Amino acid sequence: MNLPTGGWKMPLTVHHHAWFPGRIAGGAALVVAPVVWFAGLLLRHLGFATADFTAEQLTRFDQQPFAAMGQMAAYAGNPALVTAGYACFAVGAILLCPAVITLARIVAARSPKLAYLGGTLLVLGLFSRLYWAGVDQTAFQLIGRLGLEQATQVVLDTYVETSYGPWRVPVTAAFGLYIGTFLLAIGALRSGTFGVGRFVLFLWAGTLWTGVLKESSLLKGVVSSAVLPLVLVPLGVQVLRDVVPELRVERSAGRGRPWSETRGRAADAVPLGTSSAGGAATTTHSPPGTGVVDAFAEPHTCCSPIIRSMSSAVASEDPGSAEYTSMVWWPSGSSMVSPRSTTPHFPTSTRRRSPHGSSRAARLCGRRASTRCRA
Repeated sequence: MNLPTGGWKMPLTVHHHAWFPGRIAGGAALVVAPVVWFAGLLLRHLGFATADFTAEQLTRFDQQPFAAMGQMAAYAGNPALVTAGYACFAVGAILLCPAVITLARIVAARSPKLAYLGGTLLVLGLFSRLYWAGVDQTAFQLIGRLGLEQATQVVLDTYVETSYGPWRVPVTAAFGLYIGTFLLAIGALRSGTFGVGRFVLFLWAGTLWTGVLKESSLLKGVVSSAVLPLVLVPLGVQVLRDVVPELRVERSAGRGRPWSETRGRAADAVPLGTSSAGGAATTTHSPPGTGVVDAFAEPHTCCSPIIRSMSSAVASEDPGSAEYTSMVWWPSGSSMVSPRSTTPHFPTSTRRRSPHGSSRAARLCGRRASTRCRA
């Protein structure tokens, strides 16, 4: 495999406990997603409520087993407002995915099992709403091609099949919306992320209907979605301000190293040699974590645990050194070869010596040579 050469370097900063999607994206999703979600359901309600329907039409809509007829009639009478409502609803479902992931990340610090399972099911359930958003848009487009009456008849004739989806995947995933909301809410309550009030509001918002061309009523739609910003927006502000302890990312400084040095061939990048007469041999190593020390992790390689321990000990005292030299003690008569070579290497180190590496490595390996490093 051809590896890049030149000026590529490892990142200068190590981010411990880094998480996806991150503080900015996760906090912004918690703030924006519930607001857009609420706006979409409000516009859908206004699109139907402000349409010029007669009492006879409203009675006919109420007699239907599904709300599809009323929604298609509302689109025909007020297409811009209804389209805006359905579009905002779809955008809200998309933005709720990173918002739920961020919430689950916070909950997982103290209630991991409920957070993992609840967050996963809830995100999978949100994907089903995107499928239904596509079906809704297709039904609205049929009105311009076939007319309101014929398009409505086509939608009603195929309503069950289109709602369930192929292999009933969307309707099955929709169960994750309710189960995931319940589990994540329990986890948030147990972890202290939510109080009792926010716990109840979150559960109420998660009981919203699912399916194709559903009506957003005043109670089951507008009000139930209006409580979601009360639950998530304050948490999102805290995430953006970086005051949530569960999401703190610790940073440590390091020195970048060229890519060609850190990901080169193990046999060329890490020569290893000893003296056949025993005693000390000067060996040049690269810092741990670069893929070089791992080259000695062969199952039949003598003293590979000591090499790893020694390298970690040296790096802990001088983590900023790009290259360091250490002293390795081997029993008399032993030899060591590179994992990719059958010939022992006897390199002469010309690299700079770490102020801590040699003495610490010698002491460490010297203590263990009698018990773990045998010829």
